[in-house]
Amino acid sequence: MSKTKSKPRTVGADGRTKEGKFVKGNQCSVGNKSKTNEKSKALKQALIEAIDEKDIRAICRGLARKAKKGDVAAAKEIFDRLWGRAKQEVEIGAEDNLKSFIGWLVGRNGDDSQN
Repeated sequence: MSKTKSKPRTVGADGRTKEGKFVKGNQCSVGNKSKTNEKSKALKQALIEAIDEKDIRAICRGLARKAKKGDVAAAKEIFDRLWGRAKQEVEIGAEDNLKSFIGWLVGRNGDDSQN
């Protein structure tokens, strides 16, 4: 008995087998372009064309002026853009959570035995 590999038959132009699986070499994202992405690209290009270096400098001066007057949001924006956003860390007290959970379980089991 010889084992010959035959190419799975595809259904329509979608490049799938009868079972709905993609055939070898098929890229699942072909033909599925996001319209939102295209619109975003067009808006970004329009913004690039509308604002020149002179505008950018004026915006930056205005932001710096606000920061110097005590506007914390303006100062934060400047620092975030120049040095990157500060690393966001979340501290989880796993030991405390475990103790609380065990206490809850013990209490729950005790309550169940009384029913």
